Amino acid sequence: MNTVTFGEKNIGELYSAYLSEKHIGVPKARTLSVEVPGRDGEVDLTEAVLGRISYGNREVKMTWTLTGTEGERESAIVQIIKDIHGKHVEFRFDNGVSLVYQGRITVSREDDFFTFVDVKCDCDPYRYDIFSAGEEWLWDNFSFEDGIIYPNEENVNGRTTVILPCRQSHTTVVIEVLSGNCTMEFGGKTYQLKTGNNIMHEIVLVAGDNTVVFNGNGRIKIKYRGKEI
Repeated sequence: MNTVTFGEKNIGELYSAYLSEKHIGVPKARTLSVEVPGRDGEVDLTEAVLGRISYGNREVKMTWTLTGTEGERESAIVQIIKDIHGKHVEFRFDNGVSLVYQGRITVSREDDFFTFVDVKCDCDPYRYDIFSAGEEWLWDNFSFEDGIIYPNEENVNGRTTVILPCRQSHTTVVIEVLSGNCTMEFGGKTYQLKTGNNIMHEIVLVAGDNTVVFNGNGRIKIKYRGKEI
């Protein structure tokens, strides 16, 4: 069945509904250009501040068709509104792709016979992996089509190399030192890690595999979430 799971609730299975229409918008790139007197054309400053392109929100629209008696359909609409209307939720299309959307939900009723429900989502521009690095993950939700197995906890014994896969750049990494003492090397720089969470603002992962080297002795947990447009 072509349906959607909001949080842990599968709308199709819970309320005998099926997804009859959907539209997934493309987030608009935030561009910036300025005119310079005496110069032909304009100067493009889109990536001048962050070193990358930033994006506006993504709009996702869907229409649900409800089945059952009129009373059952009315009850389903009431419950759907209770579950997701006005809330900021994480949702995914149950089509085998291991990426989820996050956004604010608006529910509206399309007709007086409780047959159709419109759902509009004001979403982040990015789609996120279901599971993050540092989290336990389940085979049940893993996509063999496009899923990525991220690192979790690692033992550091002397010089230890770890590969950090990344879907798209500018993903923030947190290194939690669970025990011991160690340093981290990335991009030609060495970082001293303290016990607990180390938010690595200076580290920018690029799309593909990123090699990180830890030196010392101890146990660490690597935490970040993959995302892409």
